Amino acid sequence: MKDSFVLNWWNRLYARHGGKLWLGQAVLIFAVGFVVAWSTSGKLGPADNNLAVTPTSKASGPSMWTCSMHPQIRSATPGDCPICGMDLIPVATQTGGMRTLTLSPESCALMSIASVPADRKYVSHEIPLVGKVD
Repeated sequence: MKDSFVLNWWNRLYARHGGKLWLGQAVLIFAVGFVVAWSTSGKLGPADNNLAVTPTSKASGPSMWTCSMHPQIRSATPGDCPICGMDLIPVATQTGGMRTLTLSPESCALMSIASVPADRKYVSHEIPLVGKVD
C-alpha cells in the first residue's frame, strides 16, 4: 500500500514537472560534486606537508620601480606610469629579465617544482586526418 502511494506520488510529480526535474538533478549533482571536491582538496597529489618554511631575506629598500600593467616601464624613483598614470610598484633589481621567472629554493619546494634541462629529440607521431588539398 505504501509503495503504491509513493509510486503514484512520484508519477504525478514527474507528469506535472517532468521538464523541470532535470534542473534539480543537475543542481544536486553539482552540489554533491562540490562537497566531494572540497572535502578531498587537501588530500590529493604528492604534496609534502612536512616542508619547513623559512623566510627569504628582504632587500634593504626597493631600488627599481615598475608599472604593474606595463612592465617595460622602469624607474629609479617612485612615481606614476607615463602610459597609464598608475602608481609604480617596487621590484627587485636582481630579476633575470622581463620574461624570466625566478623562484627561491623554498618556493620551489613548497610548489613541488622540479626542472630538467631541455634536450633535442626527434619526435614523430602519426595523426590520421581527413581533408582536401588544393
